[in-house]
Amino acid sequence: MAIAFLRRSIIPSKEDAAVELSREVGTGIARALTVTASYTPLQVAGAYHFPTSYSGAGYSLGIVELGGAVNDADLEQYFGRLGLPVPVVEAISVNGAPIESTGPGGADTEVMIDIEISATLAPEAKVNVYFGENSEDGFYRAIAAAGGVNPETFEDEGHRNTVVSISWGQPENLWNPDTMDQFNTLLHVLRAKGVTVFTSSGDRGAQDNGGDGLLHTDFPSSSPHVISCGGTELLLDAYGDRASEVAWDIDDTKSASGGGISAHFSGRQVPDISGNASSATGYQILTGGEDHVLGGTSAVAPLMAGLALELSEALGRPLGQVTDLSNFFLTNLGVLYDVTSGDNGGFRAGPGRDNVTGLGVPDGARMLEVLLSGRQLPAPIPLPAVGAAGAGGGIPLPVRGGMNQHS
Repeated sequence: MAIAFLRRSIIPSKEDAAVELSREVGTGIARALTVTASYTPLQVAGAYHFPTSYSGAGYSLGIVELGGAVNDADLEQYFGRLGLPVPVVEAISVNGAPIESTGPGGADTEVMIDIEISATLAPEAKVNVYFGENSEDGFYRAIAAAGGVNPETFEDEGHRNTVVSISWGQPENLWNPDTMDQFNTLLHVLRAKGVTVFTSSGDRGAQDNGGDGLLHTDFPSSSPHVISCGGTELLLDAYGDRASEVAWDIDDTKSASGGGISAHFSGRQVPDISGNASSATGYQILTGGEDHVLGGTSAVAPLMAGLALELSEALGRPLGQVTDLSNFFLTNLGVLYDVTSGDNGGFRAGPGRDNVTGLGVPDGARMLEVLLSGRQLPAPIPLPAVGAAGAGGGIPLPVRGGMNQHS
């Protein structure tokens, strides 16, 4: 079966040819009449008490893309409006992959969402955008490049980014299990090397557009070695504080937070954390010279990546070298807002961990306080045991089609 990798994003979903990965987008444009509020990334970050006095200076973000191009004119206009420095962005072709503009409404929009949201929070961080071919092999190599490792041997190679943001994926039932394992080992290596990887959990609710009416989680978000980011619907009061926040679910199968229990990785539940993703309370984004209000879990992954860059600057070291973030959240539940209302068509949000919003929404100020205290900081995990050829085994990945973007 050919795979079409989904991108969790924020514009109307558009299915691409089966041989290509597609980045699925949320319903911000398609459901413009349902927008009840819209925010800049800074407003959302303020509501979550992110330490925005830090700008990510001295650190770098790797963004994985499988199509589109960077629009420099959009960046200048967008950051100029916000009164922020225009970030330094480098577009990097991985293994000869094309970097080609698709115009408004296509993959360019997804690229700009990732950059504009993350760099609004960390405008002085270097942003490296890795464009891979629209295939499993291209996806795998782009992740390896962003993490600064050789895709086959896992030896250090090239630049290692502090943080990596990925908003592409596909339901687990459409993946080859061996291929998932190979990706998972790569992600394990990056985690052990101190790279914090954020992924979007999906925008199609608990079924994740699996095509069979059953419940599915999305991979690579279901990997135990990433921070899977789900979605909420956030309303702010007149002071910019959280007035209400519930699980994002406009439509159970078309516009809702992905999440559930992995059928491949024993005991793995997703998402880990969550943040504002609803197109009804979406982000103000500029793409193709036009303003849009967009939502989706692919907005949450770069949002949390921006937070990690702020924290890295505050700590004076990459966050992933200070603590293992997955275990940090489990050890320090007090740094999260618990979201207890709503569902995703398969699971309900409730007190504590759930399969809609995870452990909750990070409070950046609380996180920084605990991190600076040096208490309750789980150590980074060890590297996986690999064979002589590396966990990738040097085995070529089967190129069986494309990925979908999430919104």
